[in-house]
Amino acid sequence: GGVEEARRRDEATQFVQILLDADRRRIENVRVLITMRSDFIGDCANFHGLPEAVSATQYLVPNLTRTQLEEAIRKPIEKAGGTIEPELVERLLNDCGDELDQLPVLQHCLMRLWDRARAETPAGGSRHLTRATYEAIGRMTDALSRHADEIFNQRAGNELAIEQAFRALSEVDREGRAIRRALRFDRLLAETGVAEADLRAALDRFRAANCSFLLPSLSASPTLGPDERIDIGHEALLRRWKKIAGTPDSVDPKTGRPPPGWLAEEQIDGQRHHTLVSLLEGTAGGERATLDDPERTKDWWGRLPRTAAWADRYGGRFDEVKKLIDDAIEAKRRSRLNRRLTVALVIAGVLLAAGGAWIARERAQQQQIAQEKLRQEELDKSAMTSAKTLLEDVLEAYNDNSLDLAGAKSLAAISGQFLDNVRQSSKTSAADLLWGQSLDNEADLYALLGNDEQSLAVAKQAKDVAQSLTQSNPTAQEPLQLLYDASVRAGNALVASGGSHKQDALKEYNAAVGIAEKIVSLSGDGAGEDDIIDVHMKIGDVYKDNELKQYSEARSEYQSGLAGCLAALAKHPQDFNLLRNKGKALYRIAELLRTEKTAGTSDEARTFYRDAADVQNDLVARNAKEALAAQKAPDSSLNSNLAATYTHWGLLEKEAGNLELALEKLRQGIAIDEALAKSEPGNPQWQEFLMPNYLYLAETLEGLKRPDEALAAYRQLNDTRRTLAYHSPGRSKPQKDLAEAAKLLGDRSTGLAQIEAYREAVRSWNRLVDNPKNAAAAAGQYDVVLGFARTFDAKKDWPDAQSAYRVVMKIAVLNYVNDPSATSWRDKAEEAERASVVAGKAAEAAPADPPR
Repeated sequence: GGVEEARRRDEATQFVQILLDADRRRIENVRVLITMRSDFIGDCANFHGLPEAVSATQYLVPNLTRTQLEEAIRKPIEKAGGTIEPELVERLLNDCGDELDQLPVLQHCLMRLWDRARAETPAGGSRHLTRATYEAIGRMTDALSRHADEIFNQRAGNELAIEQAFRALSEVDREGRAIRRALRFDRLLAETGVAEADLRAALDRFRAANCSFLLPSLSASPTLGPDERIDIGHEALLRRWKKIAGTPDSVDPKTGRPPPGWLAEEQIDGQRHHTLVSLLEGTAGGERATLDDPERTKDWWGRLPRTAAWADRYGGRFDEVKKLIDDAIEAKRRSRLNRRLTVALVIAGVLLAAGGAWIARERAQQQQIAQEKLRQEELDKSAMTSAKTLLEDVLEAYNDNSLDLAGAKSLAAISGQFLDNVRQSSKTSAADLLWGQSLDNEADLYALLGNDEQSLAVAKQAKDVAQSLTQSNPTAQEPLQLLYDASVRAGNALVASGGSHKQDALKEYNAAVGIAEKIVSLSGDGAGEDDIIDVHMKIGDVYKDNELKQYSEARSEYQSGLAGCLAALAKHPQDFNLLRNKGKALYRIAELLRTEKTAGTSDEARTFYRDAADVQNDLVARNAKEALAAQKAPDSSLNSNLAATYTHWGLLEKEAGNLELALEKLRQGIAIDEALAKSEPGNPQWQEFLMPNYLYLAETLEGLKRPDEALAAYRQLNDTRRTLAYHSPGRSKPQKDLAEAAKLLGDRSTGLAQIEAYREAVRSWNRLVDNPKNAAAAAGQYDVVLGFARTFDAKKDWPDAQSAYRVVMKIAVLNYVNDPSATSWRDKAEEAERASVVAGKAAEAAPADPPR
């Protein structure tokens, strides 16, 4: 696995360097043209010199417009002598949306419609594509998966070869994306472990002309040679065929999670093989590690063909792993036999000798049982540590931007399934503490991915584990710490859920205070004091929240946290975490005073901001020095806290009318956040922190009558919100934020810059109104989008006017459906539709020059 990956990486590096060298040398009649999907542009950073070359010459191919998509649907059909229902064209255009697989899935859908129409058309007649057929094939969402299922079901007796082939031809990359893994036929045969005839039959059916799911096509290569490369036609198959991708819309009652597809199962199998390889290298109780449940492992090993070539993907050592499993089974068999023999010998000893001999044998038997239990406990802890490490790695990869959102979600499902498998195979309670800690990590991961419901469920599961451990040992600190951590995570998830959950969150946080106080009383060395302070801050945050606005209670909690912090610092004046919490407490009190806006609070808030900044500046400098000495990266959260203090101090001055001082503080904070964003490009967290601050900066500059600088800030706001919307494609708030930022930018721009900004706003509102889950966010935007349409009209930008009027029509229809008694919405929808038709006709007649 590692050797093969290193070889492929070296080949890729050499290939890129050859291309770059050819470009640098300017060889006559040699041109270098590289094409790549936009979601892979970030991978250029893996090759020295490539990002600079791509940035210097890149051209982003835009998505097809709605009119172009319509032509792509209609014209091939009409050229082939067929027809298509106008309503079906409209349905296809709407179902396309802005998805990543838009074109290949549309292409496949049209092929299926065309093939079905042939079967339904009398001999000599022209084919007619209808909505009924579209529904029958599964629409855009399921057509590809249903087609693949049909082919799979036609190959009765060949199912294993198909599954093994697609497992081998796909993988999850470091960003968690499902990608193709092209293999030579002989290598594919070696990895799958199935009969050559079965593999050829499976591949040939999926290479057939009526599907082309695999390459090369059957017509291009009727008989596959040993060195021919087999590849999946498009990643859309990996994302949309439910046998490969799984079924996220259903839940396995045993696990509470969506059942995994072949791709996730292959990742789990690979991780399991890695674990077995690690057991070969480790020891337990001074002996070669054995397996806790070898029969179950043997069943897993034998469920699918396992070959040395397959094992090479995941650490190799095929024969040794196989022998490890067999040896473990034999050892367990001998252990059972030895126990039976020991019992027989004890009985014989009782009959033939004195009681002393029986006691000696009894002790030997108990010692053997204790040693076996010790081995099982070590194995349980080793396996659980692997699961915990996997979750920590996914968290770290997402936090440092090595993993995108889709990848993190995919790996979260895989790592969660792996954790469940490890827990189910545990034979002792020795790993329960590790299990609870792993659940805390899993709760953190779901919280980071915005899945608050799942985060709460996992945190509650961790609490159950912790409570069980504390009942058996009420004074042990580690189980109490686990109970505290799980309670805080449950509180965090409840806060994120909003509404009535806030009161439940307060119960969790208050329980956490009691647990932390117990830890402090038991430790005698100050352990747990940080936790008490931290949870007081969280309780104060809930009271301060816009839903409760219980400011006096909030201030009481913040002051309790600060008082506890100062008392602890009197005993430990240089304690880093206590100083960090002091800065947080000062900042929170300043924020509360700014929010209250009562007489005299501005001056008091200013003092707290200044004190917080002093503490945080010292911590940033100290951490930077210590990190340099330890040769590790500084703690970025310290810089982030300081940035928040500066920017909110600036907001205080902005609200007080001290615009020059506001500008100074805002720029100080933004500079720190921008440095963090630059150090971790694309990390959504830093972009989220920057987003509101760019708006405050722009408004402050407008107040100072500096329009050019304000426009630049609005542009930064728009760029930041675009990045966040890209990272959260299914959520309504980032899209809504982007639409609003684009309008702010467009309102202050002229010419093409204004057109492009309004165009982006229209696209965002269109994405929202087309998504049933998010459509409500667009319901109140009728007048806004109508204003865009009329602006496009005035500038004779007919294509954009047509698109905007269509969105206006959708919003009007949405409001009419929500309230059929409001017939004016029906009239507005019809009026917008007529305006869209007029703009469309004008677009067809107008020259191709862009609007100015």
